[in-house]
Amino acid sequence: MAEQSPKPAQATESTLALSFLREDIQDLRQDVRQIHGRIDQTNERIDGLRTEISGRIDQTNGRINQTNERIDDLAKQLDSRYARLMAMLIACTSILITALGAAVAVLK
Repeated sequence: MAEQSPKPAQATESTLALSFLREDIQDLRQDVRQIHGRIDQTNERIDGLRTEISGRIDQTNGRINQTNERIDDLAKQLDSRYARLMAMLIACTSILITALGAAVAVLK
């Protein structure tokens, strides 16, 4: 009978150890599921941010293109005005030289 008492004690200890291991494994599985859920949420957030950033980049590029077009239009206007100004200066100078030439001719 002395041999029978250690066997049930070992069986109880091993049963307890196995039940603790099962609980630990279940806890680990639950933790892993939670981690996977968090990873999925994080990936969804990252995808959302990528989409948002891409949209903002497209908007910014559109604004830059509009600004470049405006600058080109203003440059064309400035070139046109400069050309008109130069033509007016040349015309005024020509009129002045002609008037001075006529005045000198009259005074001689």
